[in-house]
Amino acid sequence: MMMTAHHRSIVILLLLFFTIIFNISYAQLINPQKITYGGTTQPSSIIGACLGNSGLVINFGGNVYVYPNNQLAKLTSGDYTLITSNTYNYNVNGTMTLKKNIICNPTSNEFYFLVSQDLNKVYKQQATGILYGTLSASYTVSPQLQIFYNNNIYTLSVQPNIMMALTSSLQPQTSVQYPSTYTTTAFDGQATAQDATNGVVFTTYYDQVIGFILNSGTVMTATGSGVGAISYIGKGFVDVVNKKLYFLAQGAGGTFSAVVFEYTLTGTLTTLASLPVSTFNYAPKGLTVDVTQGQIIVYAQSQVDQRYCVFTSSNRLINTLQYSPLTSDTQNSFVEMSIVSGGLLIVGATETYFSQYHTVCPSDCLGFGQCVNSSCQCVPGRSGADCSDSYPELSGFKAVPYSTVLQTVTIIGQYFWLPLTVTINQIPCTSPSVNQLNTQIYCNISLSNFNPDTNYEIKVQNGGQTNLNSYPVFLSQSFSSLVVSGTKLTLSYQNLYPWNSLTFKLSNTEISCSLVSTSIECTVPSPVKSGSLIVYNTFTSVTQVVNGVVLKPIISLINNGSTIPAGSYNITIQGYYFKSNTFSPVFIKDDGIQTAFAGQFTDSELVYTKTVGITSNRLLSLIIGSYETNQVAYTFTPPSISTTSFSPSDFVLTIVGNNFGNKVNLVSVSSGDSLVWIVNSVTNTVIKVQVPRDVKKSILTITIGGQAVTTSLNFQPNITNIITPPSIDGDGIEFTGLFLDETVISIQRDSNPGTSIPLQNCVYLFQNPHWQVGCDFPSGTGYFNLTSTSTIGTATTLNTTYRTSYDGVDVDYVEPSVYYIDEPTNITIGGYNFADVDLLVTVNGNNCVIVNITISQVVCTIFQTTPPQSDNPVIIRISVDGVVSEDKSNLYYRKKCTINCLNGGTCDYVTGGCQCTSGFKGQDCSEIDNQSSHSSIEISSSNIFHQNSQSIYLFIIISIIIILLN
Repeated sequence: MMMTAHHRSIVILLLLFFTIIFNISYAQLINPQKITYGGTTQPSSIIGACLGNSGLVINFGGNVYVYPNNQLAKLTSGDYTLITSNTYNYNVNGTMTLKKNIICNPTSNEFYFLVSQDLNKVYKQQATGILYGTLSASYTVSPQLQIFYNNNIYTLSVQPNIMMALTSSLQPQTSVQYPSTYTTTAFDGQATAQDATNGVVFTTYYDQVIGFILNSGTVMTATGSGVGAISYIGKGFVDVVNKKLYFLAQGAGGTFSAVVFEYTLTGTLTTLASLPVSTFNYAPKGLTVDVTQGQIIVYAQSQVDQRYCVFTSSNRLINTLQYSPLTSDTQNSFVEMSIVSGGLLIVGATETYFSQYHTVCPSDCLGFGQCVNSSCQCVPGRSGADCSDSYPELSGFKAVPYSTVLQTVTIIGQYFWLPLTVTINQIPCTSPSVNQLNTQIYCNISLSNFNPDTNYEIKVQNGGQTNLNSYPVFLSQSFSSLVVSGTKLTLSYQNLYPWNSLTFKLSNTEISCSLVSTSIECTVPSPVKSGSLIVYNTFTSVTQVVNGVVLKPIISLINNGSTIPAGSYNITIQGYYFKSNTFSPVFIKDDGIQTAFAGQFTDSELVYTKTVGITSNRLLSLIIGSYETNQVAYTFTPPSISTTSFSPSDFVLTIVGNNFGNKVNLVSVSSGDSLVWIVNSVTNTVIKVQVPRDVKKSILTITIGGQAVTTSLNFQPNITNIITPPSIDGDGIEFTGLFLDETVISIQRDSNPGTSIPLQNCVYLFQNPHWQVGCDFPSGTGYFNLTSTSTIGTATTLNTTYRTSYDGVDVDYVEPSVYYIDEPTNITIGGYNFADVDLLVTVNGNNCVIVNITISQVVCTIFQTTPPQSDNPVIIRISVDGVVSEDKSNLYYRKKCTINCLNGGTCDYVTGGCQCTSGFKGQDCSEIDNQSSHSSIEISSSNIFHQNSQSIYLFIIISIIIILLN
């Protein structure tokens, strides 16, 4: 809290020695500094102050200044210029006068106060403005704010003698009245003190001190008459840690003393001591206590001057510091003093001052200690009555990497003060200096005097004190991050010793190592066991050991780098460290499948028999004990093809060769197009493939396990059928067959057997299950050989010949359509493909003499004397250059009857006789056939007429048919 004085007050500090409780040292005031207020008008005297959540709150009766905590902190650094962040003016036009005391809420920015204009109200200042709460009783004498405790504000009234409370939100609490002993006589209320931590309020009544415990309502009392106290003055002080209460007491004859009490929270209050203050003409107004340094500070005022006065316990004045001149007002007023922090006083009067003060321990402990109970409590590393003696403490030496040059080294510890000396192994370390915290010494020494891995005595002498310890000068070399990759062992290092001083051994086998960039790389030969890497140096017998070096087995080569046949084969696996660890059991892991191996092997070689077959995952590794080697890819010997053969009956291609393996799923066959080739079966030497029907000659690719081999595939073409033979004027030919795509089609005519004529503009079309080919064709006649030739690259040419001919004569009509036996008849045969090349026409086997011929018709004379041997229509056979065509649909022969046929009989043109109806017979059908089914037939003119009518009808029908045929 901050103390105040009214007008011309003189603040005097008296320092007393406690003879019962503790000793008080002589104190010295140092240069008081005036606070600069933020307002333009100098405020009136301070009548109250509190230290709250928002900072230091000072009550001037009408104005309240709030100094933020961050500005208050500047005081301890000697900055006494305060700028207020908030100023509250309640005394505008005299509307409100704040009474003394002010209470801060420790958990918020609120503070509470009383005003002279209304004794029943407690006011609260918060961010939103002023609020007030009304106390539940009337007062004849003004109440006093006492304490903020347990979220309540407590006030004390002397008439009547009651304690009243409001909540922090200004709601009334139940009033508590003091015991009846004090109800008839009012408290004087001249002195009060508070324990805000535990909720205890102290007040006085003449020579009695009364304590009120808020939680329990317990009242405790003590008297000061036994120590000469008549009444108590001003604000007291409570040491809440040690439960001590200090009051300033006035005795008979105007004497003053500081009375000390001890209290408990169970309700006991005991008087401990009365310490005389002074007998001179100053009026003490109150006191405060520096608990840390064990000092009671009494403040007083006089009408004579304004000064700080420092007294000993025998009232000897040892120092006086004069203030500025006083104002004309010499009335006594309330003055308040408080300690903000150790050694810092706030002194309140018409003007407010801060002052540092020093204790009178010898030399004020030289700044290396605290004055407690008249003695210096020195900081660690200092001793003596005034803390002038120092002794160093060594805790370490900051070792450096190996070197042989002059270098600055660092010694670690505390309480290093200059001057001091340092030796390492009795060799001076020159030019010592220390850091600001006195925890490190820096000095220079040549490192050529020291070896690694050796402790040397380091001695520090300071002010006659010596401390020594042994530490290594150099950082020990160390190794980390060991990695074994293949046959290389790599490890990182720190603080490496000279390279030529180092030797490396793995499992007692020396290995060759070299420096590579910032690491060490060693080559590990085979055989070497897994174990520990030991690093030796020539300086000392100290070695560095890196444990747990594991040499995992490694495969370096399979089958001497050669390919592996697909058949059964002995494979040699070469590598390292096969026996560097536990080497049982052993498994061969090939194609992802583990197979136990029970054979013999060395540290660098293992031989096993690989079975027939090509694998899809061509990775091989060994599992030896608990370690698996690296996986090494190997390659099978590429497949080779010796022969191919095709079976047209089932369209199966047989490929004979080697290194085919035995897995159908690893074999694929393609011909560079979209055709689908189905692999039927695979052995190491034979592949059978289902050939697509629309296959073409091509370069066949057989891929086995990713390796491909090619062969020229040429199928034997085969012409199977002529769809459209060529006409003699050469319009084109169409035919079908197998494997005809992209073959060369040519002809050899019988008329010119030595000449082959290639056909032009051939078109190939696959019509499942055959190929269909159409080509332009030269004009001609007769028979010829149609040849299909297939060639691919330098492969053997394959061909096939189909015997066929030009298209024969196509007869459209014959005129006349009837000829008679024994009558020469010129016949015109119309159609297509007539040619005068070995032309021969026969009618019903009889030669028809050629009269005239064009490409579309032939005229010939037929004279037949014997009846034909076949039925009508007769066969016309036409041969052009050996190509024979026949027609049996357009020509009829006739043999005339020599007589008329009677009784419905008809002329049989084949025999020339009558064909009688049923019931008649004879050459002209005039005879009755008794063998007929008719029993009796009467021949009459009517019957004859009827029969003749039937004959006429039959003749007419036959005539119409003949006309239509012609």
